[in-house]
Amino acid sequence: MKIVLIISVFVILGFGQIAWEGEIVDTTIAYSHNFVFNSLALDTNGIPHIVYNKSTPLSGSIIYASRDSAGWQKETVDSGLSLIYGLSLAFDSDNISHLSYYKKYHSFDAETTYMCYALRETTGWQINDIDTIIGYFGDWYWYIRSSIDLDAAGLPGIAYTAWNTEDSLHYLKYAHYNGVSWDTSIVTYDSTWNGPAPSDRSQSLQFDSNNCPHIAFGRCHGIWDTLKYANYSDTNGAWLIEPIYANDKCAGKVSLALDSHDYPCIAFDDVALAYTWWDGSSWHIEYVDFLGDMYTRVGLCLDDFDNPHIIYLQDPFPYRLDARPKYCYKDSIWHLCGPIEPDTSYKTVNADISLAIDDYQQAHVCYQFSKFDSVQEIIGIKYAKGISTGTMERPQDNVLRQALRLQVYPNPCRKVLHIKLHTPAENAHIVLFDVSGEKIAAWIVAKDLEERNIATNDLPCGVYFVQMKTASSQEIKKVILLK
Repeated sequence: MKIVLIISVFVILGFGQIAWEGEIVDTTIAYSHNFVFNSLALDTNGIPHIVYNKSTPLSGSIIYASRDSAGWQKETVDSGLSLIYGLSLAFDSDNISHLSYYKKYHSFDAETTYMCYALRETTGWQINDIDTIIGYFGDWYWYIRSSIDLDAAGLPGIAYTAWNTEDSLHYLKYAHYNGVSWDTSIVTYDSTWNGPAPSDRSQSLQFDSNNCPHIAFGRCHGIWDTLKYANYSDTNGAWLIEPIYANDKCAGKVSLALDSHDYPCIAFDDVALAYTWWDGSSWHIEYVDFLGDMYTRVGLCLDDFDNPHIIYLQDPFPYRLDARPKYCYKDSIWHLCGPIEPDTSYKTVNADISLAIDDYQQAHVCYQFSKFDSVQEIIGIKYAKGISTGTMERPQDNVLRQALRLQVYPNPCRKVLHIKLHTPAENAHIVLFDVSGEKIAAWIVAKDLEERNIATNDLPCGVYFVQMKTASSQEIKKVILLK
């Protein structure tokens, strides 16, 4: 894959209109490390499920919480552990939960660490140790991740970090269940690094439409970091690995999604929140918001139109930033929607955050929080769903997303705006209006495909909207007019 890096340093920013409906899933006052490691996934019905760690200073457990009409129902996945981290949750088409995570049975020393896979069956959780890691990651376990995804047959693949104290090598590994047993292989390893922490980490795994695994990860090498991308080639029978971007502080946190063309899109930290994507011929990078360094987190999802949605946690310490997860998304421009948590006294520091997008293009998130009351610190995990308010450049009806496609181009536009309906729709009303709601032009599509060109020379610069509406649904596109 040829790499021609195109960097857009300045992006057009808008302010999204999102109302967050939040609820507390679980709380405790006993131990501050609770809920730090968590993962959220939606089943095929759009119902959220969350896994998280809940511990005392002597023993730890993994809790699985599911949302139903009565509230959050909780059950224990694994227990009696001294350390749990790197949780990653996924659902297959039969709504069966699949989970990957690291665990230790003994105290925080150089004991054995296990890479685990758990399957939720009707009789309970079936847990398998798929790999044994001789050693302990030390305090760096806060930054070590596993990533699980399911292939077209519903079989799990897991990307994870391993370190063997006997040879001091750091490995990025991939394990895949073939229906009978686990096949485990080394994706890459760093033979030049002997630091205290594994250098290849923050891996993020996705299967493409041809069942080939793709992994984005960061190689953190002390004074120089590299964002890397790996995909498995059936032709070569090997992993193809390429560096995408290098800097002194990048790639500590990485999140991968594949678009509808199976092209990789990656959110990562480079002091700024960065987003890079492959368009079939080159890589592009945009910087979206300030992020920080040490205690950052990022999570990326694409909606049905390949628009990126990102949840991110800024490092609050060096710059006194607000310690609450934030959300942004991009259609024609980036929208910085601000904090998800409305209560400024709730703090999220050095803890996982997780994002999923449902069939209606709405965001679901989970995050850990801490809050001091008059006596003690309360630790909890919270779930929130983002509800679009006002005019948003996204469809509002699931049937419409599959049946209608409205194309508006070029965007931004300088002289002539082209509006095209790709799928037949009888009696579809199309309206162009400005940001104040004033109608600029309108017409009705009888039943055939139609394209309309509108001269914009006499219109003021600014934001406009094209709305296509039928009796049961609508689709809206935002347009920027320039001179």
